[in-house]
Amino acid sequence: MSSALGDTVAKFRAERAMSQAVLADLAGCSRQYIAQLESGQRRAPSPRIVTAIANALQLRGPNRAHLYHVAGMSHLSERPDNWPELLEMARVVVTHVCYPAYVHDSMWRVWGFNRTAEEVFEISSEAVQIGATTLLDLIFHPSYRHHFVDWDHWVKVLLAEFRRDCRAVMALRENRETLRRLRRQPDFRRFWQSADPAPDSAATMALTFQSGSGAISRLRVVRMLYPGPADIWINVVVPAEDAIVD
Repeated sequence: MSSALGDTVAKFRAERAMSQAVLADLAGCSRQYIAQLESGQRRAPSPRIVTAIANALQLRGPNRAHLYHVAGMSHLSERPDNWPELLEMARVVVTHVCYPAYVHDSMWRVWGFNRTAEEVFEISSEAVQIGATTLLDLIFHPSYRHHFVDWDHWVKVLLAEFRRDCRAVMALRENRETLRRLRRQPDFRRFWQSADPAPDSAATMALTFQSGSGAISRLRVVRMLYPGPADIWINVVVPAEDAIVD
């Protein structure tokens, strides 16, 4: 059974008189992979593969945007062609940080976190859909919000930062859908309506976290914009007394 993505790849490939083998070679995958993608047997390629195929087909403008759209990755059309590679580099950096650390984009979609973050914040990797689950999904989730001491204050700070970070990309359709989903979370509408965008990005944010065992930790989130595209953030969570920012 074919798929919209497979049909689109096959169409662009045929228009360029390119064989599956040539496309596979240029995109850095196997001919079998391209054949399965075009036939609909593969329906969820990674952003890296979709971008590699777009580059191999030399897609630009509306054609490139259409490929990302049928792949369910419309947000990538606004990013540099090498965004998936830069994202992967950021994720590798995070895995080598000894403190809890994670990566998110300007809509705060989580793209990766290290094992320390998983352990300290008691987050199951199965509960986070990479590239879809946002930090706010976790913060507002009824079964998780009790971990944050003074939750109301923390949410107000977060939403002010979120509104500042995402205001330039909020108009994109998939981002509006993310916001609609968040509005279904308990209390989100109440806090969202009263939150004004922060005037400047905070270099650090204070956080008090209570573990399942009852232990309380005073922490500080150190935010760093990854060099390159203004859409990849690396966040490192350190003990409050260690959060020294020049």
